[in-house]
Amino acid sequence: MPGLVACNRRWGIGSDDLLFPALFEIGIRMLWLCVVIGIFVKHQIHASCDGSELLSIYLIGVLVWLTLVIAVNMVIIWFTTKGSIIEIRPRQFVSKLLYFRLVLVIPEIAWTILGTLWAFPSSNHVCESKDVVIIVKIATILAWIMLLAILLGVFIVFDPLGAVKLENSLSNLEDDPSLYVELPTIAALKARQVWKYRMKLLCCCCAGLDEHSQHAYTDIASLFASLFEDVDLVPSDIVVGLVLLHTKQFQALQAASLTCDQPDTATPSSSSMVITAGSCSSVITKVPTQEQEWMTINIACHFMKFARGSYGWPMFMYSNIGTGLCQLWTEMNCCLCCRGQPDFVVDDNCCLCHAAALKNITGLKDSDLIYVSFHNRVYAVPFYVAIDHATSSIVVAIRGTLSLRDALTDLNAECEFLFHSENCPSGFLCHRGIYRAAVFVRDKLEESNALNDALALYQNYSLVITGHSLGAGTASVLAILLKQKYPGVRCFAFSPPGGLLSPDLAKQTEEFILSVMLGDDFVPRLSIPAIEELKSNLLQCILECDQPKHKVLLGSFWNIVKSNMAASEQSGPENRAASPGVGIPLLNSTHHSVTLPYTQPVQRKHFGNLERHWSKCSSIPTLVPPGEAYVHTEDCDNLPVEVGRSLFL
Repeated sequence: MPGLVACNRRWGIGSDDLLFPALFEIGIRMLWLCVVIGIFVKHQIHASCDGSELLSIYLIGVLVWLTLVIAVNMVIIWFTTKGSIIEIRPRQFVSKLLYFRLVLVIPEIAWTILGTLWAFPSSNHVCESKDVVIIVKIATILAWIMLLAILLGVFIVFDPLGAVKLENSLSNLEDDPSLYVELPTIAALKARQVWKYRMKLLCCCCAGLDEHSQHAYTDIASLFASLFEDVDLVPSDIVVGLVLLHTKQFQALQAASLTCDQPDTATPSSSSMVITAGSCSSVITKVPTQEQEWMTINIACHFMKFARGSYGWPMFMYSNIGTGLCQLWTEMNCCLCCRGQPDFVVDDNCCLCHAAALKNITGLKDSDLIYVSFHNRVYAVPFYVAIDHATSSIVVAIRGTLSLRDALTDLNAECEFLFHSENCPSGFLCHRGIYRAAVFVRDKLEESNALNDALALYQNYSLVITGHSLGAGTASVLAILLKQKYPGVRCFAFSPPGGLLSPDLAKQTEEFILSVMLGDDFVPRLSIPAIEELKSNLLQCILECDQPKHKVLLGSFWNIVKSNMAASEQSGPENRAASPGVGIPLLNSTHHSVTLPYTQPVQRKHFGNLERHWSKCSSIPTLVPPGEAYVHTEDCDNLPVEVGRSLFL
C-alpha cells in the first residue's frame, strides 16, 4: 500500500504483500534443496563414470542458486513485514530485492535447460540408477512449472495503468497519505478500455458478443473505471480494509447492544410503526402508508413461491440435494426431445426440466401456465405468466440473477431516464440494466399477447408481478411501465436492488409495490453512492491502522477459527455471533466506530435512514428501493416456517 513501484510503474501488489508468497517459495525450495542434496550424495559414487559430468555440474549449480533464492526470500520477508500498511519507507528496499530475485531467474532457466538435456536423453544414464533419473526428471519438470508460475504471477500483478498512476499520484504517502490518483482524460479513457477488456475476458464463454453485450461491457467498464481507478489500492488493501471496517462495525454493535437490554417500546407515529418482539432485534419492521389490505406478510409469502419457481431446475436441485431428481421425474417429459416443446414454453431444455421445477415449487398445472420463457441474454431475463386461482390473480414472475448474463445486467447500474412528469420536471430515473430487462419483458408480453389472453379468460382476476433480486427490480419497473394500462397492478418485490429508482419515483410506487427484505441483506441497500461511501470508510480505516498487513490478516483468520470453535462448543443463541475482532487492537484507540451503509435498519417511511447514506455522494444520482417496505430482521426464529423458508430461498 500503495502499489509497489518497480520498472518505473506501479504494480497491482503492495510491498507488504510478499510475505506469504515468499514463505511458500521458501518451503518449496527447501524441500527441493533437500532432495538435490540427497541426489548429489548418491551421485558421488558414480562421479567418475563417463557421462556423469553434466549431472555433477547441474547438481552443483542447483545447490548454489537454491541457496541464493532461499536467502533472498528470507531478506524479502524481513523487509516486507516492516512498517504499517501506509508506511512504505521501511520497505523501500523491497523493489531492489525483487530486482535481484529477477536476476536469479536467468541461472535458474539455464540450469533447468541443463537438467532437461541430461535427464531426458537416455544415453546420459549409463551409470546412474533409475531412481536418480526419475527424481531429476521430476525436478526439471517442477522447475519449468515454477518458472511458468513466476511468469503468471507477473502477468496477474501487472497493471496496464501503472505508469500513468505513478505519474499522477496526488501526493507522497510520507507527507500526505491521500491514496488518491487523478487520471488525465486520455488515461481515463484507457482505464475504461482496460475494464472493458477484463469484462470481455471474464464473460467471453458465457455472455456472448452480441450488440447488447457490447453495450453492457462499455457501460460497466465506465462505471468500474470511475469507481476504482481514482485510488491507489491493491486487492490485498481492499481485503484488509474490509476486515478493519468489519471490526469497527462489530465494536459499534457491541456498544449499541449495551443500550438494548431494556424491553423495547414502540411509539406509533403517523410516518412509521415498528413491531417489536421485546428484544433488540425485532421480527418485523413495517413501514405503512395507507394500510393496503393486500400488503401483508402472509400474502407476500404466498407469492414468494412464484418468484422461487422462476429459477427453474438449478435452484430446485440445489434446494433439494439428493431428492430433487426424483421429485422432478414425474413432471419431466423426455418424449418432447423428438416432438418439440409446447407453444407456450420458450427455450426450455428437451425434457422441460425448468417447467417441471416451476410446477413442483408453485403447485401449478399445465393449464395454469399461459406463457413460459427461459430465454436468457444480457437484458433478457426468464419469466412466466400463470394463473393463480387461490388469489384470483394473473401472476407474472421474473427470475433473479443466475448467470453471468444476469450479472452484466445487474452491473450496468448507471441511471436511465424512465419518463418525465409534471410533478418532477427533472424526470424519473431508474437502474439502466434493470430498465432494459423490464422493457424486454414488456415487449415479450405484448408480442405473445399473454396478458390480454389471460385477462380475457379471467376478467375478474387482478394482475400481480413478482420476482426476487434482479427479478424484483425488473418486476418493479415493469409494474411502473404497465401501471397506466393496468391500473390495478400490484407488485411483490423480494430483496430488490437498492439502487433502483429515484426517490421521487419510489414514493409514487408506495401504493402498488411491496418490497420484502431479510435482515442485513446487502442487495436492497446496495447502490453506487453506498459503494462510494464504503470506499471512503475503507480508506479511512486503512489510514487509521497502525498494524502491519499480515498481522491484520492473521488476526482475522485466528478470530474466525476461535469463533467457529466457540460456536461448535456452545449452541446457545448468545454464542452464535462470536467476535470477529477480539484479540489484536487493529485500530488506534482514538478513532471511533463507523457504520456500514448497508447495515442500517429501515425504520422510517420510504427508507429515510438509508437515503441519508445514499445521498452523501452528490455527484451520483441517488437511487433507492421501490415502494412499501417490510423488513425481517435477524431474529427470524419466531417467523412461521413457510415465511422463513420463502425468504431464505
